[in-house]
Amino acid sequence: METVYEVLKTADALVIGTPAYYDSISAQLKLVIDRSNCLTEMVTVTNGKVVFRPRIVKKKKGVFVWVADSSRNPQHALAMIKLWCKDANIQLTGSLIVTGADRREGARNREDLLCEAFDLGVSLAQ
Repeated sequence: METVYEVLKTADALVIGTPAYYDSISAQLKLVIDRSNCLTEMVTVTNGKVVFRPRIVKKKKGVFVWVADSSRNPQHALAMIKLWCKDANIQLTGSLIVTGADRREGARNREDLLCEAFDLGVSLAQ
């Protein structure tokens, strides 16, 4: 995890990708997210409310790639990634949702997905 923490501190951009597992993310990515709870600190603000503040100072851009079969809904995975990106000081600039992997479709021969992936990559460089 030390390598992951260092990347999160120093990277300019990240591409986070995972296959769909039960309408969410893989266990490996979930473990990284769970082990990232140290990225925020609890702070009591002037009105007495407790908030979580990111410890990572450097802002970075990020893109999320999710691959699933045709029956899956990406909303659970997107919600989890958005929350984690906030903690890691990542501005999520977009996502690439690929479905149809169960039908041997997925991204294969899908020029529209390649163009979308390219555009997302450009958004990270801007």
